[in-house]
Amino acid sequence: MKKQLLLGLLSICTFNAVAGLELANTYQDWEHYESKSFDTGEAVILGVSSVKSDGNTETVALRCTTEGVNLLFFNGLPRQELGYSASASFKNAETFTMDVWIKGKTHWATVPLDLLESFYSAESLKVELQGDGEEVEKIAVSLRGFKTMYQTLLPSCK
Repeated sequence: MKKQLLLGLLSICTFNAVAGLELANTYQDWEHYESKSFDTGEAVILGVSSVKSDGNTETVALRCTTEGVNLLFFNGLPRQELGYSASASFKNAETFTMDVWIKGKTHWATVPLDLLESFYSAESLKVELQGDGEEVEKIAVSLRGFKTMYQTLLPSCK
């Protein structure tokens, strides 16, 4: 299932990489995938994890974008606006907001740098994706292995 979603990711992402996406490592609940960029030959790195959702989202990917490092939620709710602030929280912690950008049904939630240490130490993250009208999808993402995955991904960000 993850492999099919990763192939779908390659088709929607803006980078131009060879289709040879390979599993490079596993960090607890996160899988580290790599491919070489067709343009530059540098490594394109993705972190992938399963999620628990009360909707259709089954997978999240960690990827560098122009907005920063983002969590990409696949099969998210359709929404007419290009972005919004999502409600998020760590287990037993206060709620905070994450900037979310939308492309099709994929919601891209930017990891706030000022909360990075909390992402590293928390066991999970809960995010409420918002669709049109009053549609909301509640998602829980495991953060076990997130720190290693994030630090592995970071050098590939330009």
